Amino acid sequence: MQPPVKPCILDMVRPLRLEFSGALYHVTARGNQRRAIFLGHLFQGRYKGILVEKEVARPLSEFAARYAERDRAMAAAYRTGAHSMQAIADYFGVGRMTVSRAVKREERGDCPPVTSDA
Repeated sequence: MQPPVKPCILDMVRPLRLEFSGALYHVTARGNQRRAIFLGHLFQGRYKGILVEKEVARPLSEFAARYAERDRAMAAAYRTGAHSMQAIADYFGVGRMTVSRAVKREERGDCPPVTSDA
């Protein structure tokens, strides 16, 4: 007689959720065994504040269309905090270090400051 087959961890993975730009999402957080995850109301308030303040990620194509210079578009996209350097590099077809240098140049003021029409 064969031993029982253990389920594969990949069989138990939840399917990916669809994400839409501008959509509203319900976020839940709960500790193990439903224990509290916040040390007090102050921390709970900070957590809620972060969730509310999070800017909806604009697509990278919007930055590419808005800025004539590639480096300015990459720096503006990175400053939003919604895109990683790697994601920006992949979209613009450059290396991650190219994005890093563009962001540093903008921060140092080596080029005119990045402005937004938002």
